[in-house]
Amino acid sequence: MDIITKNRFTFWIILILLFFNIAAVTMIWIDRKGPRTGPPIHERPVHSERTLELLQQELGFTDEQIIKYDQLRRRHARQTQPLIHELQQLKRKIMDDILAGNPDSEYVQETARRIGELQAQVEHLTFTHFLDLKELCGEEQVQQLKELIRAFHSRNRPQGKPPGPRGEGRPMHPPHRPEHSL
Repeated sequence: MDIITKNRFTFWIILILLFFNIAAVTMIWIDRKGPRTGPPIHERPVHSERTLELLQQELGFTDEQIIKYDQLRRRHARQTQPLIHELQQLKRKIMDDILAGNPDSEYVQETARRIGELQAQVEHLTFTHFLDLKELCGEEQVQQLKELIRAFHSRNRPQGKPPGPRGEGRPMHPPHRPEHSL
């Protein structure tokens, strides 16, 4: 007797488990590649109630200021989220092109230029958003806002790095690798 007829039950269990494993991996792969469902990005909540509470506690925002700030942040989200979504898509396309085997350097260069333009738009909108927030504040609140922003940036700075732009102090080239002769 061969092993399949001898252990028919074990054979079928292994076959069924193999099928389910392949199906699970396929579903995960399809889900990652497929379109995202759910509400549009600009309709998703950007800040939690904690942010509004923080502004009210730390800056002493009135209810009227909170309402105006909430309108500002919603407008900022509507403006920036489509740009951020496009940035993510472009970065994903560059990685797909790199991993495809023979990357098109002109396409990558053009896409990188577009990413820079989009990032500049996001930064400009964020700058405008903070100017609008500053306009909501009274003189004392502006000082408290400055301190709050400084505290936020110093808390979010990577350990061991001096304050400054991202990557300051890091070399701009890859580490040297010795060549191997064959």
